[in-house]
Amino acid sequence: IIFDKTGTLTIGKPQVVDYLCTDNPEKMLQLAASLEKNSRHPLGHAIVQKLEEKRLPLLQATNTQTFPGKGISGEILDIKGTIRVGTIEWIKSEGVRWNNSIKEQLNQSNFIGHSIVAVAHQDQLLGLISIDDKLREDVNIALKRLRDSGLMLNMLSGDRRQAVERIGKKLGFTTNQLGWQLLPNQKLLRLRELQMNGSIAMVGDGINDAPAL
Repeated sequence: IIFDKTGTLTIGKPQVVDYLCTDNPEKMLQLAASLEKNSRHPLGHAIVQKLEEKRLPLLQATNTQTFPGKGISGEILDIKGTIRVGTIEWIKSEGVRWNNSIKEQLNQSNFIGHSIVAVAHQDQLLGLISIDDKLREDVNIALKRLRDSGLMLNMLSGDRRQAVERIGKKLGFTTNQLGWQLLPNQKLLRLRELQMNGSIAMVGDGINDAPAL
């Protein structure tokens, strides 16, 4: 049985817990939430919810485009250029400048196991949003019953390695039973590889799991 992580093994209600590499966290949050306002992804919901808690207004976003498993891009009224919100890997692949200071802050122990959303304007990183989620209360019992019945379990996620390994360790997964930073089509490929060993089942939610489901 292959499980997704966010919203499947976790409760799917992540919360923004901190900000990194930014001089203006509220402005960064406002820009990110304005793009994510119609997002169906739990991390997008967390960003919008945090903006609502701060009682800051959403800005008018146009030309938004979603890249499943990567992030979202768009333009904000009266701001020239493209805003991007998404995974670190995607943001870097789009030409956003990255330096050792960013790497050092990202490697702080307090954030290693968290989900990280990057926000950028053109080629400039505006900052990183640290987001954490809680495990479902009954998840350990459920996984134990499945393992006791002789089933092999795997967890595949689009999240960063550190976050996946932290959750995986808590839930008794070995490293070779985990997959991280997987795009929707990459989840499907891993699924087909496992299918060569016998019958499989996929448990997931959301657009990123659609091909695998």
